[in-house]
Amino acid sequence: TTATTAAATTPEAVSSAPQGASALVEAEKVIREARDLGLKDTDIPTEIRFPMVGLELDSPGEAERRLADAVAAFRARLTSLSSVKSVN
Repeated sequence: TTATTAAATTPEAVSSAPQGASALVEAEKVIREARDLGLKDTDIPTEIRFPMVGLELDSPGEAERRLADAVAAFRARLTSLSSVKSVN
């Protein structure tokens, strides 16, 4: 309904949106970067390709933190890989 749609766009509704979206967006970006560098999907860490954000059994937000950490670590590996490729 119109009332439901209007309520979903209020600042309160936006601020209560799942926080995992940003980690998921970063995961998608790093997957594209890896593919652009010629890596196969099997070279991309499983926790990035198949994130479990929102399905964690531990404290809230823990899965998103783990995904963000995995993305940061993999992005660092990609950065060193791309710098080695650019030197050669």
